Amino acid sequence: MPDATVGWFPVVTPVVTLLLGYALKSVSELVGHRRTLQREREAREVTRRDKFYERRTDFQRQTLLDLQEAMSDLIRSTGAAHHQDTMAYRQTGKWQKHLLGEVLDESCHKAMRRTLILWVRVQDDSVREMVQRCRECASKVMVGPNKEDSDVALANMAKIFEELNPKIGELIRTIDVTG
Repeated sequence: MPDATVGWFPVVTPVVTLLLGYALKSVSELVGHRRTLQREREAREVTRRDKFYERRTDFQRQTLLDLQEAMSDLIRSTGAAHHQDTMAYRQTGKWQKHLLGEVLDESCHKAMRRTLILWVRVQDDSVREMVQRCRECASKVMVGPNKEDSDVALANMAKIFEELNPKIGELIRTIDVTG
């Protein structure tokens, strides 16, 4: 009679080894699959952040470009309004007692509104501060109590714009390089 302890071992060992190998392979695949999922999740997050950064950068760049144009429109329309007031003052001797022409009035209104809208979108604090100061000067030009105050406000507005315009250009160039 053959020994029972020796007979089952050769048969069971390959089966146990097979099952153990299958279990270890399954665990290894599961761990590998989880790692792959984690890497894919991280890659999607990086892509999402990159797209967000790109959209934000593009938005800021376009805002600065639009702000540059809007500020030029504000300077131009405020200067034209001041000129019209000055011409009327020379004729009547009264400061700002007449209405602006409809086209000029609308131009001034649009320029003020557009700079206000763009002003709040700008990320750079110094640009926002200069735009605010320029807008305040434009308002003083339009409603100044006398010609002298209006002249001073116009000169201050032009001086601020001379600082602001290059600053905006610098920010745009910085965005173009780093964006």
